Amino acid sequence: MVRLGIKTKMLGAFGLVALISLVVGYVGWSGISELGGHLDTIVLEKIPSVSSLDQVQYNLESIRVAVRTLLSPNLTPADRKRQFENFDKRFAGYETARAAYDRLPRDGDEETVWKEFQAAAAQWLKINEEIVANARTVDQAGLNDPLELLVKFTEYKSDHYLLETKVQALVFANTPFEGGEDAGSCNFGRWRSVYKTENPIIQAVLAEMEPHHQKVHEHVKTIKALMEAGEKDKARVLLEKTLRPAIENSFAGLQKVALETDKVKELYRKMDDRTFGQGREIQTRVFDLLGRLVQEIHHHAQEEQKAALEGQKRIKRRVALGMAAGFALALILGLVSSTAITRPIRRIVTLLREISEQNDLTRRLDETSKDELGVLALSFNGFLENLRGVMRRLVEHVQEISSASTQLAAVSDQMASATEEMSA
Repeated sequence: MVRLGIKTKMLGAFGLVALISLVVGYVGWSGISELGGHLDTIVLEKIPSVSSLDQVQYNLESIRVAVRTLLSPNLTPADRKRQFENFDKRFAGYETARAAYDRLPRDGDEETVWKEFQAAAAQWLKINEEIVANARTVDQAGLNDPLELLVKFTEYKSDHYLLETKVQALVFANTPFEGGEDAGSCNFGRWRSVYKTENPIIQAVLAEMEPHHQKVHEHVKTIKALMEAGEKDKARVLLEKTLRPAIENSFAGLQKVALETDKVKELYRKMDDRTFGQGREIQTRVFDLLGRLVQEIHHHAQEEQKAALEGQKRIKRRVALGMAAGFALALILGLVSSTAITRPIRRIVTLLREISEQNDLTRRLDETSKDELGVLALSFNGFLENLRGVMRRLVEHVQEISSASTQLAAVSDQMASATEEMSA
């Protein structure tokens, strides 16, 4: 059986404690690495994914709002311009957010939904681009609300037919009425003074209407003056020969206005059909898929968070167990090693005390230990053996000296007796 020295035992004990510390440290390090992996997944993948998808959703919502707003014919030119700018800005923002998310890693289910989303979103955005293109055409036509324009023209024509009726009542029934002499005071005249359009056809129609409209009100003024002067026949001739043709000529361009407004109404109809027809179905699918993507990411993030928390608990358990085991083992090793070292020393101290008290040089230490203490016991036993030999020889010398002293005393006594005899 191999016997180990004290140095080896001490080094072994401290080495084992160091090994335990290393194991505990490795457990902690591996746990932290595992936890770091989960945190990296959450911080470097899931949070950027959610952020990118939030931007995707925000830009798509903004595009939807801009397109829906452009369907309204009541927008001012400034509002329409702002919506066009919003559409272009959010379209570019969507592409940026889409590219950012596309660069991030995804698992199988998330990748499948993402591909479906991109296909649906591309189709939906194409439809919206068509709608916005039609809206730009409407904007270029300068007829944001074609129906309102057509209604106004019809109303203004009816107003002038009503004016003709009043003039007839004046001429044939001598029924007076107020107004009608000033072209700028009628509803059409007041509207014309503030209405602006970039549409060349409407501009041309209004330019053609202007002189005829002016003549209508000049004829009304003249007829009123003839009636006041009592020239009823002349007033009747002017009514029948000039006033009605002037009214017809004033609104002869109404057909052109109707044709132009029909073009714009057709554009609005197409925009509505694309928005609320196929566009709505695809839009619903786009936002459903986007919601699924966000749910998938949140689900995976929750799983990573759960795994991180479980890993944290495992780390705590492992480290606590390792610390407890290390403490217990270190304590046991300390007790064993200290006992292995101090027990032989106590035996040596006890034996020395007994030798000192009893003067018994025959006592010996146990020499079975092969470590430094065994060597010490062997050397000490040799020392005792040598000391015993010295003491034995010393005793023999003392005995020899004592015997010589006895003989010398006897000789001395004989010499004393002889001396006494000689004196007598």
